[in-house]
Amino acid sequence: MKTARIFTYDWNASLVGPGVSQNRLADHARALLNSISGEREKTALVTCSQAWQAENQPVLDYTVGIIFLGTPFHGTAEAHQNATELRLVLESAARNTTAAHLAEYVGKGEDAQATLHEVVADFSHLIRLERANISVICYHETQMTDYSSIASTLPESFRERLDKNNRATFVTPVSASLLGCPSYSLDKKHSTLNKYHSPSDPAFQEVVRRLKKMEADAPAELKRRES
Repeated sequence: MKTARIFTYDWNASLVGPGVSQNRLADHARALLNSISGEREKTALVTCSQAWQAENQPVLDYTVGIIFLGTPFHGTAEAHQNATELRLVLESAARNTTAAHLAEYVGKGEDAQATLHEVVADFSHLIRLERANISVICYHETQMTDYSSIASTLPESFRERLDKNNRATFVTPVSASLLGCPSYSLDKKHSTLNKYHSPSDPAFQEVVRRLKKMEADAPAELKRRES
């Protein structure tokens, strides 16, 4: 992809600490849109499709494909949810600043699941609109995440959800999939889904192959939208 331009966006996803952001997910989406509109993900696209975000409409109009790497559309592993909740409780008790509103998107309670479901439902509806018709591919990890560094600090009820080596799948294949969208595996653990040792890395080659297919299909899709 010789003409590709690569942009990165570093959003503050910290849950605790002095620099933690109090923005909600929609606020982060607007910040992402503002950072790229002048120089294209899930909630961000939903945001720019809304009437009051008309100035960002071109972002949606020219988005033809999206690849998600281990995105927890249906939450993360229960052991991680419990660990996250415990950490937030302890930090709040110590009167430290927390971003509990971000953790709610991967929580296990009914309210948390409803919040996450609403975001995912809005996005799923958007990519299937005839005027959008966005190609979406989801990837999930096949290797487990090692929780050894924090396992000893967790109650037994949390640790029993890990295997004998204190490992668990961070985002399951089901959670990393969107209904009706192709889903594939990468032989990686969650934290390395976007990290590759070289251009010959099989995982890198797999993702690039899908990107090139999206690139090849883009001209015809954009022409269809203009007609």
